[in-house]
Amino acid sequence: MAWNCPVCGFSEKGDQAPANCPVCGTAGDRFTSSDRREEQTPPTAEIASGKAPATESSRQWKCPVCGYIHTGPEPPEKCPVCGSPRSVFVEITPEPEPEPAPQTVATPATESTGSRDAGEPSPPPTSPWKQRFDLLRDKMVELHAHPIAVHIPNGLLPVAVLFLMLSMLFGCPSLSTASFYNLIVVALAMPVVLFSGYNDWQRRFGGNMTPVFMIKIVCGAVIAAGSFILVLWRLLNPAVTAAGSGGRWGYLLVHLVLLAAAGMAGYQGGKLVIFPDASGER
Repeated sequence: MAWNCPVCGFSEKGDQAPANCPVCGTAGDRFTSSDRREEQTPPTAEIASGKAPATESSRQWKCPVCGYIHTGPEPPEKCPVCGSPRSVFVEITPEPEPEPAPQTVATPATESTGSRDAGEPSPPPTSPWKQRFDLLRDKMVELHAHPIAVHIPNGLLPVAVLFLMLSMLFGCPSLSTASFYNLIVVALAMPVVLFSGYNDWQRRFGGNMTPVFMIKIVCGAVIAAGSFILVLWRLLNPAVTAAGSGGRWGYLLVHLVLLAAAGMAGYQGGKLVIFPDASGER
């Protein structure tokens, strides 16, 4: 017996459905069952090779933004990963195996032959600096620069907020200073976080402005601007966290807003990482 998650397409074999989907957390009572032994649909290998037609239930739809794959007669209302509407989904059509191309004897190229017409202008040469910059951007995606960089503010912001609250609660100036130093590192790390995130958005997801990316961009901008404002605020008024200071509660409130924005950005980013396609693979 096979049990299928109706949200993300995860499939598991067994006598009963799991308590919760290990991919998206959907409750097991929402799973649908099917007996693999009684299915009359052609095997997946035959469908993929074009030897057997795909049935309505085996049709697959792919989100061009994040790569999520949905199996069913129609695409979902919206992508459960990045929030793209169903109108952008494209159907994955199985292609028959290509016939072997006839072997031809290679002929030596002459000066008059070439891939470019004689009257077609040649493309402008690429600047060596641009080539190096493009190589750097590709390496940043390959080495996961954004997930690495974003751990700095996500790790230090909770510490900064905790130290600030303890300093205001117990009147300990040293904890307030420690909070301020953590905040400085957050402010210095944010330009790298924003650029690496923009690079990932362009290189991996084609720059599509879906709800997930919109929320991440807004949260990143809030954290970057807020951290610089707090650092400047503390430099202009070193006693802002002291008892009796008129701005101490506003100073703490901005810290809490940044912490909430970091949590929301991390949650949206996690959706792009942990959700597999309908086959159970990334």
